[in-house]
Amino acid sequence: MDRRERIIRRVAQELKDGDYVNLGIGMPTMVANFVPEGIDITLHSENGMLGVGPYPLAGDEDPDLINAGKETVTELPGCSYFSSADSFAMVRGGHIDLTVLGALEVDEEGNLANWMIP
Repeated sequence: MDRRERIIRRVAQELKDGDYVNLGIGMPTMVANFVPEGIDITLHSENGMLGVGPYPLAGDEDPDLINAGKETVTELPGCSYFSSADSFAMVRGGHIDLTVLGALEVDEEGNLANWMIP
């Protein structure tokens, strides 16, 4: 198991049955692949989607259904949509149980560098 998978598997251990979970861009999106058996969670995307489903099968992609990282996803029954402002209000207002952040770099003091200038 490589380092990335070890990190992702460890994060997945924090998931609890019934949690609403926001997965940030990058490695955090991979956490969905390691949800422990018997744990049912609802995935939230910062771009305004609650009830994010798995990645679509090849040929079944809908370019209008994307996560915050612009990856195509599917929707689960009961999925809902809202503005990104409402989405961030859900996170900041404590309505999401767990948020897994992505970062470009983490320094030795744990500070996150998550902005990239093109």
